[in-house]
Amino acid sequence: MEDLPAAAAVICAAGASLRMGGIKKEFQKLKNHPESLTVLGAVYSAFVKVPSINVIVIAINENTETAASKALPLGAALQEPKVLFVTGGNSRRASVYNALSVLKEYNPTRVLIHDGARPWVSTLLIENILKASHKFDAVIPPASGYGNAEGN
Repeated sequence: MEDLPAAAAVICAAGASLRMGGIKKEFQKLKNHPESLTVLGAVYSAFVKVPSINVIVIAINENTETAASKALPLGAALQEPKVLFVTGGNSRRASVYNALSVLKEYNPTRVLIHDGARPWVSTLLIENILKASHKFDAVIPPASGYGNAEGN
């Protein structure tokens, strides 16, 4: 992938997990995953492989930073890109706002926002979204984007 200006990712993982009976889906291990990743770990792993992303902000519920850290691959806090946790709000919009407020000091040219409960995002899709963001003011993947090898 060609060099793109610094970007950031916001991963929203501050939901109430009502459909899971209050069990945080993001912290659960993926069954039959070769690396034994959690749902949040799989999302993080896709974003961390994109060279132009230099900071990842994860919006979490209050008092869950330890659990969220444990849900990431071992050593995630020590490697690049930088990982920051922020307390989410009572809506996705509020969680994104809190994350964007933290990102001000990093001054990214682009910010990608992803749902922490959706682990099947690919690095290729992320890279294609970043490329498209240099042509358009806002970009979203198509409904079929998660399974499309071209990321279109």
